[in-house]
Amino acid sequence: MRVLHINTEKGWRGGESQTLLTMQGLSDLGVSVELFSTAGTALTELALTQGFTVHWASGLISLFVWLLLNARSFDILHAHTARGATALAAYRCLGSVLTVFTRRTDYGSHFKDWLRRLKWRRLDKIVAISQAAAAEPIRLGFEPMIIRSAVPVAAADQTRINLLRAQHNLVGKTLIGTSAVFTADKDPLTSIRVAAEVCKVRSDVVFLHWGAGGELESVAKNYAAEVGLLDKYLFLGFTPHPEELYATLAAFLLTSRAEALGTSVLDAMTQGIPVVATAVGGLKETLAEQRGLLAPAHDARALAEHLIKVLSAPEASAEMVRRAREYVQAKHNVGIMIDSYVNLYQDLLA
Repeated sequence: MRVLHINTEKGWRGGESQTLLTMQGLSDLGVSVELFSTAGTALTELALTQGFTVHWASGLISLFVWLLLNARSFDILHAHTARGATALAAYRCLGSVLTVFTRRTDYGSHFKDWLRRLKWRRLDKIVAISQAAAAEPIRLGFEPMIIRSAVPVAAADQTRINLLRAQHNLVGKTLIGTSAVFTADKDPLTSIRVAAEVCKVRSDVVFLHWGAGGELESVAKNYAAEVGLLDKYLFLGFTPHPEELYATLAAFLLTSRAEALGTSVLDAMTQGIPVVATAVGGLKETLAEQRGLLAPAHDARALAEHLIKVLSAPEASAEMVRRAREYVQAKHNVGIMIDSYVNLYQDLLA
């Protein structure tokens, strides 16, 4: 079986991490895996480093032309982005290679429903990473398959943790982490407002923000400076495998206003870190049944109150943390995810 994975994103987010993780798992099972991506991206470089065959170009038209010339040498074409799915739908007007699209967003819109239906009808199977991601295909009359994103259990890297604390003078500080790009759907300004509320009560707290890129990056940094939080809210930029540093955290925060799943939250849960997040999209599923503390989107005060509660009585979070870890191990297991994709490919080929 030969599978081409398509990911056209320029940045590094959960979808890119999941694309590479899926490729690794399939390769370990003997599936021939290749990648089509954008030149110069973190995903491209990491895939090359790990020995994968990588093809790249820039733009949707370039991808479509490449598919016309090369797609027939693959058994399955698997898109991980909406642009990739658009290219596959266009290609299926001329070619007959089997196509899969993993939907990793929960965006819904009634704008141009007919166009989205037309595109998705040309795909052989739509996969959704959560019920939130499945809602829009279901609304438009499709039956997506749920294959939840997965995270491996990352071991804490104490050497990196010690270096982090030393570099930023964090010894003796209580740390709260978040990992997100600076886009409107991640709502970084609310994260900074939460920090401001918490720091009114706890002078020992420092917030660590891993991530880079997005239209709000400079806005967020300027806002943190305006409210006097540059020494309390640290922008750490793009960091490979930040989950290896989560063990140093007292809590994890995610303030998204739209989130299909949130793999950074899953990473924190596997590390035994209490999670406070907004009650949106897949986060509501992941943190349901008291696996985390939820508050409405944009509600900085409610999110801050949850964090203060966790910091004030960490022993009270022990049961919540246990439930969270067991849930991730059962529902977001890497082996289960990879086996599900293999079974899907085999069913389509049959």
